[in-house]
Amino acid sequence: MQIVDAQIHLWGSGLPSNRAHRQVTAFPTKEAVGLMDAGGVDAAVIHPPGWDPGATTMAFAAVRDYPGRFAIMGALPLDRPESRALVANWRSQPGMLGLRYGFLQEPLRGWLEDGTLDWLWAAAERAGVPIAMLATDSLPAIGRIAARYPGLRLTIDHLGGRGGNTTLKDAAANPGETAALISSLPAGCEAYSGDDLMTLPLLASGVVGTVGVATHWTGEDHQEMFDLWEKGDTEGARLVNSRMLESFAFETGDEAPNPIPTKAMMRHLGIPVGQARLPMGNAPEFVDSRAPQVLANLQRWRDAFPDRPL
Repeated sequence: MQIVDAQIHLWGSGLPSNRAHRQVTAFPTKEAVGLMDAGGVDAAVIHPPGWDPGATTMAFAAVRDYPGRFAIMGALPLDRPESRALVANWRSQPGMLGLRYGFLQEPLRGWLEDGTLDWLWAAAERAGVPIAMLATDSLPAIGRIAARYPGLRLTIDHLGGRGGNTTLKDAAANPGETAALISSLPAGCEAYSGDDLMTLPLLASGVVGTVGVATHWTGEDHQEMFDLWEKGDTEGARLVNSRMLESFAFETGDEAPNPIPTKAMMRHLGIPVGQARLPMGNAPEFVDSRAPQVLANLQRWRDAFPDRPL
């Protein structure tokens, strides 16, 4: 199985603009490769950060110097008319997968609402260029964009939550806005939960699955919950969800944020994974000792759960 980190930053100057990132003035490619090798990560997608003007050049150098290890989600200036002609051939650049923007501040946040970027959505849809976005509290606007451009591939960082931008957890996202986005999706467009704790509530809003964390060891439980929900057994789905709550609590926390607990659980299951990369580092001892207890408790819940026809 190949393991790919979907988002890393590389930079050679400047300090990260928020405290959620490692507070150092440089994080070079060689250091990233060393941590990837130590952690068993095969490849990574570079998102050049805005605080270093040379970050994009650095990303292209990483693609060149380490074949097969890196790809890029880049950016072009949205306020320059000449940028419009660049979308069609954007992915012809070495290692370039798509575009990525943060729509957190004005005027960019307002441009999601007022149609200023309609040219971008249309051009990206035609050219097959995916767009990733960090867009806290803008899910209704993104839903309207998705409905108008059904062929446009969009990735919404942190499910529209605040993770990655502040020290708040993604669970601080607005569930009502998430439900509104799901209800506005065009026919044939599927939505997946990105938050284990919110998956059951979001089933009522139309999600069809989850991209989870605890799912590394609760996959069979999630599948059972989905099957029960689809047959109309909401009580059964709720009971299955309740037996996973300890796993959801274990997967992240203030003293050991994700992915530290998940890696500890993988090690307990005999899957050869390393420790979390810096700035997180090695798992505290209590996490490694807690993993087998969580799994044993989950199995006891499974054994005690009455059979329900699927």
